[in-house]
Amino acid sequence: MSSDVPGRKRKSESMSFRLDKRDLDGLREIAKNNKVSLNTLVSQIIDRYLKLWVFDHQFGFFSVAKKLLQMTFVKYSDKEIDEIGEEIGSKAQKEIIRHLYGKVNKKTVLDYIDIFGTRFEGFRHFTEGSRHTLAVTHDINLMFSKIYYAIIKSTLALAKIDTVESEADISETGFSISFDL
Repeated sequence: MSSDVPGRKRKSESMSFRLDKRDLDGLREIAKNNKVSLNTLVSQIIDRYLKLWVFDHQFGFFSVAKKLLQMTFVKYSDKEIDEIGEEIGSKAQKEIIRHLYGKVNKKTVLDYIDIFGTRFEGFRHFTEGSRHTLAVTHDINLMFSKIYYAIIKSTLALAKIDTVESEADISETGFSISFDL
């Protein structure tokens, strides 16, 4: 089993699988387009599946068109967005964190936030000393940025992590949220 402890090398093991030729050709094409090895791509897919995708249906996630999100979120007020973010962050995300880690604390919330962020191709987690900044880029709309900001803020609050509101940056194409540990 691999280790996610910083500074500790992950163990790997060689294994072979039989895949449909069309699937394998598709994976090779994706790896080539992303300028990664086939091995790296398959490892990333399996890692993401085991940490997140395997639980999607269990926790009510499903794929939806961006246009639907764009049209839906524009209809909410800022107050309604905050209420939705609070509901999702304090209840749904808490349930997922408990399921994945058995408890909710600073470490499990931060681990989960990093997994949760991988839903966005444009997710980055920066640290500078004790200051952490999460940055998400997307192409949906301002209300989507506001709702996901509210969800992450509420999720961090589960571990009594306060955000630095003076550093909040919310726009049409993404947002960043900062906090100190």
